[in-house]
Amino acid sequence: MIMPVHFIDNYPRHDLASCICKADKSPLYGEIWVYQELMKFNDHELLKDENWYVKHNYNLSAHPFSENKVEGQIDFLVLSKFGLLVIEVKGGAIEVDSNDVFYSYESRDRSNRYEAQNPFNQAKEYVHSLRALIDSSPFVYRAVIFPHEANFVLRGPQLSAYDYLFFSKNDLDKKDSDHARTMLFFDFLVKLAKSSRRSIIEQLHNHTPKDRIETRAWEQFPVLTKKDISRLRSELFPTQNTYGFNPDRIKNEIILEENYETLKGLRRNRRVMVQGGPGTGKTVLATKFLAENLIKQHKGVYLCANQLLRARMRHLICEEYKLDPNLISFRIYHPDMIATISKEHLDFLIIDEAQEFFDKGLDQLIDEVEALDNPKCLILYDPEQAIIQNFKDIDWYADFLLESRFAHYLFDTNWRCTQNKRIGDVALLLKSGQYKRLLEDHAQLCLPATDLVTRLTTLKDLIEKAQQEPSKFMILVGYQLLGEFSKLVNDYFSRSIEELTENNINIKNLKVRYTTPIKFRGLEAEHILLITNCFDDRSKVESYIGVTRAIYSFKCVLWR
Repeated sequence: MIMPVHFIDNYPRHDLASCICKADKSPLYGEIWVYQELMKFNDHELLKDENWYVKHNYNLSAHPFSENKVEGQIDFLVLSKFGLLVIEVKGGAIEVDSNDVFYSYESRDRSNRYEAQNPFNQAKEYVHSLRALIDSSPFVYRAVIFPHEANFVLRGPQLSAYDYLFFSKNDLDKKDSDHARTMLFFDFLVKLAKSSRRSIIEQLHNHTPKDRIETRAWEQFPVLTKKDISRLRSELFPTQNTYGFNPDRIKNEIILEENYETLKGLRRNRRVMVQGGPGTGKTVLATKFLAENLIKQHKGVYLCANQLLRARMRHLICEEYKLDPNLISFRIYHPDMIATISKEHLDFLIIDEAQEFFDKGLDQLIDEVEALDNPKCLILYDPEQAIIQNFKDIDWYADFLLESRFAHYLFDTNWRCTQNKRIGDVALLLKSGQYKRLLEDHAQLCLPATDLVTRLTTLKDLIEKAQQEPSKFMILVGYQLLGEFSKLVNDYFSRSIEELTENNINIKNLKVRYTTPIKFRGLEAEHILLITNCFDDRSKVESYIGVTRAIYSFKCVLWR
Protein backbone atom coordinates (compact mmCIF):
# COMPACT_ATOMS: atom_id res chain seq x y z
CA MET A 1 0.00 0.00 0.00
CA ILE A 2 1.35 3.45 -0.99
CA MET A 3 0.87 5.97 1.82
CA PRO A 4 -0.15 9.57 0.96
CA VAL A 5 3.40 10.70 1.79
CA HIS A 6 5.59 8.33 -0.22
CA PHE A 7 9.25 8.27 0.82
CA ILE A 8 11.56 7.52 -2.09
CA ASP A 9 14.35 6.40 0.28
CA ASN A 10 12.00 4.36 2.51
CA TYR A 11 14.29 4.53 5.55
CA PRO A 12 13.40 2.20 8.45
CA ARG A 13 11.32 4.19 10.93
CA HIS A 14 13.18 3.01 14.02
CA ASP A 15 16.68 3.42 12.61
CA LEU A 16 16.70 6.88 11.03
CA ALA A 17 19.88 7.91 12.87
CA SER A 18 21.98 5.40 10.93
CA CYS A 19 20.50 6.55 7.58
CA ILE A 20 20.36 10.31 8.04
CA CYS A 21 23.87 11.09 9.18
CA LYS A 22 27.16 12.76 8.31
CA ALA A 23 30.12 10.99 6.71
CA ASP A 24 31.44 10.20 10.21
CA LYS A 25 28.08 8.52 11.03
CA SER A 26 27.02 11.24 13.49
CA PRO A 27 23.23 11.77 13.19
CA LEU A 28 21.78 14.85 11.48
CA TYR A 29 19.12 15.53 14.06
CA GLY A 30 17.50 18.45 12.24
CA GLU A 31 16.86 16.37 9.10
CA ILE A 32 15.75 13.41 11.23
CA TRP A 33 13.12 15.66 12.82
CA VAL A 34 11.76 16.72 9.43
CA TYR A 35 11.63 13.10 8.21
CA GLN A 36 9.77 12.03 11.35
CA GLU A 37 7.25 14.85 11.02
CA LEU A 38 6.53 13.94 7.41
CA MET A 39 5.94 10.35 8.53
CA LYS A 40 3.43 11.63 11.08
CA PHE A 41 1.41 13.17 8.24
CA ASN A 42 0.60 9.57 7.30
CA ASP A 43 -0.04 8.55 10.90
CA HIS A 44 -2.62 11.33 11.31
CA GLU A 45 -4.05 10.90 7.77
CA LEU A 46 -3.57 14.58 7.00
CA LEU A 47 -3.52 14.19 3.21
CA LYS A 48 -6.79 13.38 1.48
CA ASP A 49 -6.95 12.26 -2.16
CA GLU A 50 -3.41 13.35 -2.98
CA ASN A 51 0.17 12.10 -2.73
CA TRP A 52 3.44 13.72 -1.79
CA TYR A 53 6.74 12.21 -2.94
CA VAL A 54 9.66 12.93 -0.64
CA LYS A 55 13.35 12.45 -1.42
CA HIS A 56 15.94 13.03 1.28
CA ASN A 57 19.36 14.33 0.24
CA TYR A 58 18.49 14.85 -3.43
CA ASN A 59 21.70 15.10 -5.46
CA LEU A 60 21.35 17.63 -8.29
CA SER A 61 24.24 16.08 -10.22
CA ALA A 62 22.22 12.85 -10.56
CA HIS A 63 19.59 14.52 -12.75
CA PRO A 64 19.81 13.47 -16.44
CA PHE A 65 20.21 17.10 -17.57
CA SER A 66 22.94 18.03 -15.09
CA GLU A 67 25.85 16.98 -17.39
CA ASN A 68 27.58 16.16 -14.07
CA LYS A 69 28.24 19.90 -13.70
CA VAL A 70 25.41 20.98 -11.40
CA GLU A 71 26.44 20.29 -7.84
CA GLY A 72 24.56 20.48 -4.58
CA GLN A 73 22.43 18.31 -2.36
CA ILE A 74 18.93 19.36 -1.40
CA ASP A 75 18.08 18.23 2.14
CA PHE A 76 14.50 17.39 1.15
CA LEU A 77 12.75 17.60 -2.21
CA VAL A 78 8.96 17.26 -2.06
CA LEU A 79 6.81 16.71 -5.16
CA SER A 80 3.07 17.35 -4.79
CA LYS A 81 0.20 18.94 -6.65
CA PHE A 82 1.54 22.30 -5.47
CA GLY A 83 4.83 21.83 -7.35
CA LEU A 84 8.35 21.13 -6.15
CA LEU A 85 9.34 22.19 -2.66
CA VAL A 86 13.02 22.54 -1.76
CA ILE A 87 13.58 22.24 2.00
CA GLU A 88 16.86 23.40 3.54
CA VAL A 89 17.34 22.25 7.14
CA LYS A 90 19.81 23.53 9.71
CA GLY A 91 20.07 21.47 12.89
CA GLY A 92 21.55 22.67 16.13
CA ALA A 93 22.00 26.31 17.05
CA ILE A 94 22.59 29.03 14.44
CA GLU A 95 23.05 32.78 14.43
CA VAL A 96 23.94 35.61 12.07
CA ASP A 97 26.15 38.62 12.84
CA SER A 98 25.81 42.25 11.74
CA ASN A 99 27.64 41.46 8.49
CA ASP A 100 25.09 38.77 7.54
CA VAL A 101 27.62 35.99 8.21
CA PHE A 102 26.00 32.80 9.51
CA TYR A 103 27.50 30.67 12.28
CA SER A 104 26.63 27.27 13.72
CA TYR A 105 27.59 26.21 17.22
CA GLU A 106 26.90 23.67 19.91
CA SER A 107 24.04 24.75 22.15
CA ARG A 108 26.14 24.07 25.24
CA ASP A 109 29.17 26.07 24.04
CA ARG A 110 28.41 29.26 22.11
CA SER A 111 32.09 30.22 21.97
CA ASN A 112 32.95 27.17 19.86
CA ARG A 113 31.21 28.32 16.70
CA TYR A 114 32.11 27.94 13.02
CA GLU A 115 31.07 29.79 9.89
CA ALA A 116 28.16 28.23 8.01
CA GLN A 117 26.55 28.79 4.63
CA ASN A 118 23.60 31.13 4.39
CA PRO A 119 20.67 28.62 4.29
CA PHE A 120 18.35 31.14 2.63
CA ASN A 121 20.79 31.67 -0.23
CA GLN A 122 21.42 27.92 -0.43
CA ALA A 123 17.73 27.18 -0.87
CA LYS A 124 17.39 29.98 -3.43
CA GLU A 125 20.32 28.62 -5.48
CA TYR A 126 18.88 25.09 -5.38
CA VAL A 127 15.55 26.36 -6.69
CA HIS A 128 17.32 28.11 -9.56
CA SER A 129 19.43 25.03 -10.42
CA LEU A 130 16.42 22.70 -10.27
CA ARG A 131 14.28 24.91 -12.52
CA ALA A 132 17.09 24.98 -15.10
CA LEU A 133 17.25 21.17 -15.16
CA ILE A 134 13.55 20.40 -15.55
CA ASP A 135 12.14 20.47 -19.08
CA SER A 136 8.62 21.39 -17.95
CA SER A 137 7.65 24.41 -15.87
CA PRO A 138 6.31 23.31 -12.47
CA PHE A 139 6.20 25.82 -9.67
CA VAL A 140 9.40 25.45 -7.60
CA TYR A 141 9.50 27.05 -4.17
CA ARG A 142 11.50 26.73 -0.95
CA ALA A 143 11.44 26.51 2.83
CA VAL A 144 14.15 26.99 5.47
CA ILE A 145 13.71 25.08 8.72
CA PHE A 146 15.57 25.38 12.03
CA PRO A 147 13.86 22.70 14.16
CA HIS A 148 16.21 23.13 17.16
CA GLU A 149 16.84 26.88 17.12
CA ALA A 150 14.31 29.14 18.88
CA ASN A 151 16.33 32.37 19.15
CA PHE A 152 17.03 33.09 15.49
CA VAL A 153 15.38 36.34 14.40
CA LEU A 154 14.84 37.54 10.82
CA ARG A 155 16.37 41.00 11.22
CA GLY A 156 16.99 43.53 8.48
CA PRO A 157 15.28 44.09 5.11
CA GLN A 158 16.90 41.05 3.47
CA LEU A 159 16.04 38.42 6.08
CA SER A 160 12.65 39.85 7.03
CA ALA A 161 11.46 39.23 3.46
CA TYR A 162 11.88 35.50 4.12
CA ASP A 163 9.37 35.39 6.94
CA TYR A 164 6.77 33.41 4.95
CA LEU A 165 9.20 30.56 4.14
CA PHE A 166 10.91 30.25 7.54
CA PHE A 167 9.93 27.74 10.25
CA SER A 168 11.80 27.22 13.53
CA LYS A 169 11.66 25.86 17.06
CA ASN A 170 10.26 29.22 18.10
CA ASP A 171 7.05 28.28 16.22
CA LEU A 172 6.99 24.81 17.77
CA ASP A 173 7.37 26.13 21.32
CA LYS A 174 3.99 27.82 20.99
CA LYS A 175 2.26 24.42 20.99
CA ASP A 176 1.94 22.13 24.00
CA SER A 177 1.40 18.74 22.36
CA ASP A 178 3.16 16.60 19.79
CA HIS A 179 0.03 16.40 17.63
CA ALA A 180 -0.40 20.18 17.70
CA ARG A 181 3.22 20.68 16.62
CA THR A 182 2.75 18.25 13.73
CA MET A 183 -0.41 20.08 12.65
CA LEU A 184 1.44 23.40 12.81
CA PHE A 185 4.22 22.12 10.57
CA PHE A 186 1.71 20.61 8.13
CA ASP A 187 -0.25 23.88 7.92
CA PHE A 188 3.00 25.78 7.32
CA LEU A 189 3.89 23.61 4.32
CA VAL A 190 0.40 23.81 2.82
CA LYS A 191 0.14 27.57 3.27
CA LEU A 192 3.67 27.98 1.89
CA ALA A 193 2.47 26.85 -1.54
CA LYS A 194 0.06 29.80 -1.58
CA SER A 195 2.32 32.41 0.05
CA SER A 196 5.24 31.57 -2.26
CA ARG A 197 3.03 32.12 -5.29
CA ARG A 198 1.73 35.38 -3.86
CA SER A 199 5.28 36.58 -3.26
CA ILE A 200 6.29 35.98 -6.88
CA ILE A 201 3.17 37.66 -8.28
CA GLU A 202 3.68 40.69 -6.02
CA GLN A 203 7.23 41.03 -7.37
CA LEU A 204 6.33 40.45 -11.03
CA HIS A 205 3.09 42.42 -11.10
CA ASN A 206 3.37 45.01 -8.34
CA HIS A 207 0.44 46.99 -9.76
CA THR A 208 -2.00 44.08 -9.44
CA PRO A 209 -4.88 44.90 -7.06
CA LYS A 210 -4.64 42.97 -3.78
CA ASP A 211 -7.96 41.23 -4.35
CA ARG A 212 -6.60 39.87 -7.66
CA ILE A 213 -3.20 38.66 -6.47
CA GLU A 214 -4.27 35.23 -5.19
CA THR A 215 -6.40 34.50 -8.26
CA ARG A 216 -3.60 35.53 -10.57
CA ALA A 217 -1.10 33.44 -8.57
CA TRP A 218 -3.03 30.23 -9.19
CA GLU A 219 -3.67 31.20 -12.82
CA GLN A 220 0.02 31.71 -13.53
CA PHE A 221 1.20 28.80 -11.36
CA PRO A 222 -1.61 26.22 -11.44
CA VAL A 223 -1.59 22.98 -9.46
CA LEU A 224 -0.12 19.96 -11.19
CA THR A 225 -2.32 17.30 -12.73
CA LYS A 226 -1.80 13.64 -11.86
CA LYS A 227 -0.14 13.24 -15.27
CA ASP A 228 2.24 16.13 -14.55
CA ILE A 229 3.15 14.61 -11.19
CA SER A 230 3.75 11.20 -12.77
CA ARG A 231 6.09 12.72 -15.39
CA LEU A 232 8.05 14.69 -12.81
CA ARG A 233 8.29 11.70 -10.50
CA SER A 234 9.79 9.60 -13.31
CA GLU A 235 12.20 12.36 -14.23
CA LEU A 236 13.37 13.22 -10.72
CA PHE A 237 13.23 9.82 -9.05
CA PRO A 238 13.94 7.23 -11.79
CA THR A 239 13.76 3.58 -10.80
CA GLN A 240 14.67 2.05 -14.18
CA ASN A 241 17.69 0.00 -13.14
CA THR A 242 16.49 -3.47 -14.08
CA TYR A 243 17.14 -3.09 -17.81
CA GLY A 244 20.87 -2.73 -17.36
CA PHE A 245 21.37 0.61 -19.12
CA ASN A 246 24.47 2.63 -18.33
CA PRO A 247 23.50 6.32 -17.80
CA ASP A 248 27.08 7.56 -18.20
CA ARG A 249 27.52 5.70 -21.50
CA ILE A 250 24.22 7.07 -22.82
CA LYS A 251 25.16 10.62 -21.82
CA ASN A 252 28.65 10.43 -23.32
CA GLU A 253 27.85 8.51 -26.50
CA ILE A 254 24.39 9.87 -27.34
CA ILE A 255 23.22 12.90 -25.36
CA LEU A 256 26.39 14.99 -25.04
CA GLU A 257 27.65 14.35 -28.58
CA GLU A 258 26.93 16.63 -31.59
CA ASN A 259 23.93 19.01 -31.58
CA TYR A 260 23.74 18.97 -27.77
CA GLU A 261 23.22 22.73 -27.58
CA THR A 262 20.15 22.33 -29.82
CA LEU A 263 18.84 19.56 -27.57
CA LYS A 264 19.06 21.88 -24.56
CA GLY A 265 17.08 24.46 -26.50
CA LEU A 266 14.29 21.95 -27.13
CA ARG A 267 13.58 21.22 -23.47
CA ARG A 268 11.35 24.22 -22.83
CA ASN A 269 9.49 23.88 -26.15
CA ARG A 270 6.89 21.12 -26.15
CA ARG A 271 6.27 21.33 -29.92
CA VAL A 272 9.35 21.49 -32.13
CA MET A 273 9.93 21.10 -35.88
CA VAL A 274 13.44 20.51 -37.19
CA GLN A 275 14.07 21.00 -40.90
CA GLY A 276 17.32 19.88 -42.43
CA GLY A 277 18.94 18.16 -45.35
CA PRO A 278 20.66 14.77 -45.30
CA GLY A 279 23.55 14.47 -42.87
CA THR A 280 22.66 17.57 -40.86
CA GLY A 281 21.93 15.57 -37.69
CA LYS A 282 18.14 15.24 -37.56
CA THR A 283 18.11 11.55 -36.68
CA VAL A 284 21.02 12.07 -34.29
CA LEU A 285 18.91 14.70 -32.51
CA ALA A 286 15.92 12.34 -32.47
CA THR A 287 18.09 9.68 -30.84
CA LYS A 288 19.23 12.12 -28.15
CA PHE A 289 15.68 13.29 -27.51
CA LEU A 290 14.51 9.67 -27.31
CA ALA A 291 17.27 8.48 -24.95
CA GLU A 292 16.90 11.48 -22.67
CA ASN A 293 13.16 10.95 -22.23
CA LEU A 294 13.51 7.21 -21.66
CA ILE A 295 16.11 7.81 -18.95
CA LYS A 296 13.44 9.89 -17.21
CA GLN A 297 11.00 6.96 -17.67
CA HIS A 298 8.75 8.91 -19.98
CA LYS A 299 6.60 6.87 -22.36
CA GLY A 300 6.60 7.63 -26.06
CA VAL A 301 6.29 6.59 -29.69
CA TYR A 302 8.79 6.94 -32.53
CA LEU A 303 7.18 7.16 -35.98
CA CYS A 304 8.94 7.00 -39.32
CA ALA A 305 8.29 5.92 -42.91
CA ASN A 306 11.18 3.49 -43.24
CA GLN A 307 11.21 -0.10 -41.95
CA LEU A 308 15.01 -0.32 -41.97
CA LEU A 309 15.35 2.89 -39.97
CA ARG A 310 12.73 1.65 -37.51
CA ALA A 311 14.61 -1.64 -37.03
CA ARG A 312 17.93 0.17 -36.57
CA MET A 313 16.54 2.64 -34.03
CA ARG A 314 14.80 -0.09 -32.05
CA HIS A 315 18.01 -2.14 -31.86
CA LEU A 316 20.14 0.89 -30.93
CA ILE A 317 17.88 2.01 -28.10
CA CYS A 318 16.65 -1.29 -26.67
CA GLU A 319 19.49 -3.72 -27.43
CA GLU A 320 22.71 -1.72 -27.61
CA TYR A 321 21.86 0.81 -24.90
CA LYS A 322 19.36 -1.42 -23.07
CA LEU A 323 16.74 1.22 -22.34
CA ASP A 324 13.31 0.02 -21.25
CA PRO A 325 11.44 -1.40 -24.29
CA ASN A 326 8.16 -1.11 -22.38
CA LEU A 327 8.39 2.68 -22.56
CA ILE A 328 8.92 3.09 -26.29
CA SER A 329 7.20 1.84 -29.42
CA PHE A 330 8.77 2.10 -32.89
CA ARG A 331 6.19 2.23 -35.68
CA ILE A 332 5.69 2.94 -39.36
CA TYR A 333 3.25 5.82 -39.71
CA HIS A 334 -0.14 5.18 -41.26
CA PRO A 335 -3.31 7.32 -40.99
CA ASP A 336 -5.22 4.35 -39.58
CA MET A 337 -3.20 4.51 -36.36
CA ILE A 338 -4.51 7.96 -35.39
CA ALA A 339 -7.53 6.62 -33.49
CA THR A 340 -5.46 4.25 -31.35
CA ILE A 341 -2.26 6.22 -30.78
CA SER A 342 -4.18 9.26 -29.54
CA LYS A 343 -5.46 7.17 -26.60
CA GLU A 344 -2.13 5.81 -25.38
CA HIS A 345 -1.31 8.50 -22.78
CA LEU A 346 2.07 9.48 -24.20
CA ASP A 347 4.72 11.72 -22.68
CA PHE A 348 6.50 12.31 -25.98
CA LEU A 349 6.04 11.73 -29.70
CA ILE A 350 8.84 11.70 -32.31
CA ILE A 351 7.88 11.93 -35.99
CA ASP A 352 10.89 11.28 -38.23
CA GLU A 353 10.72 11.59 -42.05
CA ALA A 354 7.57 13.67 -41.53
CA GLN A 355 7.68 14.99 -45.10
CA GLU A 356 6.19 11.64 -46.19
CA PHE A 357 2.98 12.08 -44.21
CA PHE A 358 2.32 15.80 -43.85
CA ASP A 359 -0.67 15.19 -46.13
CA LYS A 360 -1.77 11.97 -44.40
CA GLY A 361 -3.50 13.23 -41.28
CA LEU A 362 -0.39 14.24 -39.33
CA ASP A 363 -2.01 17.45 -38.07
CA GLN A 364 -5.04 15.46 -36.86
CA LEU A 365 -2.79 13.03 -34.96
CA ILE A 366 -0.93 15.88 -33.25
CA ASP A 367 -4.15 17.67 -32.28
CA GLU A 368 -5.79 14.55 -30.83
CA VAL A 369 -2.72 13.46 -28.87
CA GLU A 370 -2.19 16.98 -27.55
CA ALA A 371 -5.82 17.31 -26.46
CA LEU A 372 -5.52 14.18 -24.32
CA ASP A 373 -2.04 14.35 -22.77
CA ASN A 374 -0.12 17.32 -24.22
CA PRO A 375 3.06 15.27 -24.86
CA LYS A 376 6.30 16.74 -26.10
CA CYS A 377 6.33 16.50 -29.89
CA LEU A 378 9.43 16.50 -32.11
CA ILE A 379 8.92 16.58 -35.90
CA LEU A 380 11.88 16.08 -38.26
CA TYR A 381 11.57 16.63 -41.99
CA ASP A 382 13.39 17.41 -45.22
CA PRO A 383 11.22 18.52 -48.16
CA GLU A 384 14.04 17.66 -50.61
CA GLN A 385 13.76 13.98 -49.69
CA ALA A 386 10.00 13.79 -50.17
CA ILE A 387 8.65 11.19 -52.58
CA ILE A 388 5.86 13.67 -53.24
CA GLN A 389 7.15 15.70 -56.16
CA ASN A 390 5.51 19.06 -55.41
CA PHE A 391 7.84 20.55 -52.82
CA LYS A 392 5.70 23.69 -52.50
CA ASP A 393 2.88 21.57 -51.08
CA ILE A 394 5.27 20.20 -48.43
CA ASP A 395 6.26 23.74 -47.46
CA TRP A 396 2.58 24.65 -47.12
CA TYR A 397 1.96 21.80 -44.68
CA ALA A 398 5.03 22.77 -42.66
CA ASP A 399 3.84 26.40 -42.51
CA PHE A 400 0.44 25.22 -41.29
CA LEU A 401 2.04 23.34 -38.38
CA LEU A 402 4.28 26.30 -37.56
CA GLU A 403 1.17 28.41 -37.14
CA SER A 404 0.01 25.82 -34.58
CA ARG A 405 2.56 26.94 -32.00
CA PHE A 406 5.51 24.84 -33.19
CA ALA A 407 9.01 26.20 -32.70
CA HIS A 408 11.13 25.79 -35.85
CA TYR A 409 14.82 24.93 -36.19
CA LEU A 410 16.75 24.82 -39.46
CA PHE A 411 19.82 22.57 -39.69
CA ASP A 412 21.87 23.74 -42.66
CA THR A 413 25.31 22.24 -41.99
CA ASN A 414 26.08 18.82 -43.43
CA TRP A 415 28.17 16.76 -41.01
CA ARG A 416 28.05 13.48 -42.96
CA CYS A 417 29.78 14.40 -46.22
CA THR A 418 32.46 16.81 -44.99
CA GLN A 419 35.22 14.28 -45.76
CA ASN A 420 34.48 14.40 -49.51
CA LYS A 421 33.41 17.67 -51.10
CA ARG A 422 32.37 15.90 -54.30
CA ILE A 423 29.48 14.18 -52.54
CA GLY A 424 28.02 17.56 -51.63
CA ASP A 425 28.65 18.94 -55.11
CA VAL A 426 26.84 16.03 -56.78
CA ALA A 427 23.94 16.32 -54.36
CA LEU A 428 23.63 20.04 -55.08
CA LEU A 429 23.54 19.46 -58.84
CA LEU A 430 20.87 16.78 -58.43
CA LYS A 431 18.87 19.06 -56.17
CA SER A 432 18.91 21.86 -58.74
CA GLY A 433 18.19 19.53 -61.69
CA GLN A 434 21.52 20.14 -63.47
CA TYR A 435 21.88 16.58 -64.72
CA LYS A 436 23.97 17.32 -67.80
CA ARG A 437 26.48 19.34 -65.82
CA LEU A 438 26.64 16.56 -63.25
CA LEU A 439 27.68 14.05 -65.90
CA GLU A 440 30.21 16.47 -67.38
CA ASP A 441 31.82 17.67 -64.16
CA HIS A 442 31.84 14.30 -62.40
CA ALA A 443 32.26 11.84 -65.23
CA GLN A 444 34.81 9.85 -63.22
CA LEU A 445 32.13 9.13 -60.59
CA CYS A 446 29.45 8.07 -63.07
CA LEU A 447 30.35 4.80 -64.80
CA PRO A 448 28.25 3.58 -67.77
CA ALA A 449 27.36 -0.14 -67.64
CA THR A 450 25.34 -0.98 -70.73
CA ASP A 451 26.27 -4.64 -71.01
CA LEU A 452 26.43 -7.66 -68.71
CA VAL A 453 30.22 -7.91 -68.69
CA THR A 454 30.66 -4.30 -67.51
CA ARG A 455 28.04 -4.76 -64.80
CA LEU A 456 29.64 -7.96 -63.50
CA THR A 457 33.11 -6.37 -63.57
CA THR A 458 31.87 -3.35 -61.60
CA LEU A 459 30.33 -5.52 -58.89
CA LYS A 460 33.39 -7.79 -58.74
CA ASP A 461 35.65 -4.76 -58.20
CA LEU A 462 33.39 -3.57 -55.36
CA ILE A 463 33.43 -7.01 -53.71
CA GLU A 464 37.23 -7.07 -53.77
CA LYS A 465 37.44 -3.61 -52.16
CA ALA A 466 34.93 -4.61 -49.50
CA GLN A 467 36.48 -7.97 -48.73
CA GLN A 468 37.95 -6.98 -45.36
CA GLU A 469 35.08 -4.80 -44.09
CA PRO A 470 31.89 -5.34 -46.12
CA SER A 471 29.81 -3.45 -43.54
CA LYS A 472 31.37 -0.17 -44.71
CA PHE A 473 29.96 -0.56 -48.23
CA MET A 474 26.36 -0.30 -49.45
CA ILE A 475 24.81 -0.76 -52.89
CA LEU A 476 21.72 1.37 -53.48
CA VAL A 477 19.65 0.26 -56.47
CA GLY A 478 16.99 2.33 -58.19
CA TYR A 479 13.53 0.91 -57.57
CA GLN A 480 12.84 0.19 -61.24
CA LEU A 481 16.08 -1.83 -61.51
CA LEU A 482 15.67 -3.77 -58.26
CA GLY A 483 14.19 -6.93 -59.80
CA GLU A 484 16.81 -7.13 -62.55
CA PHE A 485 19.63 -6.48 -60.07
CA SER A 486 18.35 -9.08 -57.59
CA LYS A 487 18.29 -11.71 -60.34
CA LEU A 488 21.86 -10.87 -61.36
CA VAL A 489 23.01 -11.21 -57.74
CA ASN A 490 21.28 -14.57 -57.35
CA ASP A 491 22.85 -15.81 -60.56
CA TYR A 492 26.43 -14.61 -60.04
CA PHE A 493 27.11 -13.20 -56.54
CA SER A 494 24.92 -15.04 -54.02
CA ARG A 495 27.98 -15.79 -51.84
CA SER A 496 29.17 -12.18 -51.78
CA ILE A 497 26.09 -9.92 -51.99
CA GLU A 498 22.77 -10.04 -50.10
CA GLU A 499 19.73 -7.82 -49.68
CA LEU A 500 19.52 -5.60 -46.59
CA THR A 501 16.36 -6.35 -44.57
CA GLU A 502 14.80 -5.65 -41.18
CA ASN A 503 15.95 -9.10 -40.07
CA ASN A 504 19.64 -8.67 -40.85
CA ILE A 505 20.29 -4.94 -40.50
CA ASN A 506 21.53 -5.35 -36.92
CA ILE A 507 23.61 -8.48 -37.63
CA LYS A 508 27.26 -8.01 -38.59
CA ASN A 509 27.45 -8.72 -42.28
CA LEU A 510 29.97 -10.91 -44.09
CA LYS A 511 28.55 -9.89 -47.46
CA VAL A 512 28.08 -6.57 -49.22
CA ARG A 513 24.42 -5.57 -48.92
CA TYR A 514 22.01 -3.79 -51.22
CA THR A 515 18.65 -2.08 -50.99
CA THR A 516 16.89 0.90 -52.58
CA PRO A 517 17.73 4.55 -51.73
CA ILE A 518 14.18 5.12 -50.45
CA LYS A 519 14.44 2.19 -48.04
CA PHE A 520 17.83 3.47 -46.85
CA ARG A 521 16.64 6.95 -45.82
CA GLY A 522 17.84 8.01 -42.40
CA LEU A 523 20.78 5.59 -42.58
CA GLU A 524 24.33 5.96 -43.87
CA ALA A 525 27.38 4.03 -45.04
CA GLU A 526 31.00 4.99 -45.53
CA HIS A 527 31.03 4.01 -49.22
CA ILE A 528 27.99 4.06 -51.53
CA LEU A 529 27.54 2.55 -54.98
CA LEU A 530 24.38 3.93 -56.59
CA ILE A 531 22.88 1.97 -59.47
CA THR A 532 20.36 3.89 -61.58
CA ASN A 533 19.35 3.99 -65.23
CA CYS A 534 19.74 7.77 -65.58
CA PHE A 535 19.60 11.16 -63.87
CA ASP A 536 16.31 12.96 -64.60
CA ASP A 537 13.33 14.48 -62.82
CA ARG A 538 11.69 11.09 -62.27
CA SER A 539 14.74 9.65 -60.47
CA LYS A 540 15.79 12.94 -58.86
CA VAL A 541 14.58 12.27 -55.30
CA GLU A 542 15.80 8.67 -55.31
CA SER A 543 19.24 9.61 -56.64
CA TYR A 544 19.54 12.55 -54.25
CA ILE A 545 18.81 10.31 -51.27
CA GLY A 546 21.27 7.70 -52.52
CA VAL A 547 24.15 10.15 -52.97
CA THR A 548 23.62 11.78 -49.59
CA ARG A 549 23.86 8.45 -47.72
CA ALA A 550 27.64 8.40 -48.34
CA ILE A 551 30.12 9.47 -45.69
CA TYR A 552 33.49 9.13 -47.49
CA SER A 553 33.01 8.05 -51.09
CA PHE A 554 30.35 7.70 -53.76
CA LYS A 555 30.16 6.19 -57.24
CA CYS A 556 27.29 5.74 -59.62
CA VAL A 557 26.70 3.02 -62.19
CA LEU A 558 24.42 4.09 -65.04
CA TRP A 559 22.65 0.80 -65.75
CA ARG A 560 21.30 1.74 -69.19
